[in-house]
Amino acid sequence: MEQIDLIDWFEDQEDIQDINQKKHIDAEVQEMVSPMAINDELDIGDRVKAIKPTADMDSEDYYYLDRFKGKKGVVTHLYRNKVVSYQVEFGCDVGVFHRDDLIAV
Repeated sequence: MEQIDLIDWFEDQEDIQDINQKKHIDAEVQEMVSPMAINDELDIGDRVKAIKPTADMDSEDYYYLDRFKGKKGVVTHLYRNKVVSYQVEFGCDVGVFHRDDLIAV
């Protein structure tokens, strides 16, 4: 029988722990991704319009969305971070939005 070096055994155990930790982190990230982000994602070239701002919104969101109300635009870029964001061109104007702020047209 081959003798197992104690140092090699500990290194193998550390590798196993690293793999298990990565699997755990991957599972947590998958849980954090909303079903909407997976199933209702927009693509570059999609035509969209911004939602109408409502009185119960944060004032910063309200005034940002108010700037684009009634305008139709085209998704020109996707930003895939913790939250997917979309760059939309409205003629001479450009905005960046979360998926919940856009309606496909």
